[in-house]
Amino acid sequence: MKLTSGAFSSGHALPRQFTCEGEDRSPPLDWTGAPKETKSFVLLVDDIDAPGGVFRHWACYDIPSHHTGLIEGAGRPEGFEDFRRYRDREGSPRPAIER
Repeated sequence: MKLTSGAFSSGHALPRQFTCEGEDRSPPLDWTGAPKETKSFVLLVDDIDAPGGVFRHWACYDIPSHHTGLIEGAGRPEGFEDFRRYRDREGSPRPAIER
């Protein structure tokens, strides 16, 4: 499978508008090459160089197999599940500040 975005390139920082310091919007994402037998997708968004180690910003699961991406600002589209309900607020999680 291949995951791409028209808003940023692999290996580069996420543009500010998609962070808690900007508009806090989800970026546009597209995926291709899933096996025909795919029943659903999982999307994990990790910051691999956050202070203190890898930090998970977003986790979506049960994404229906007919989806091939997310539009900008999609947040949590109908049919998706994510872990926001386990936090007491909306918006992007913020990594701990290194002290």
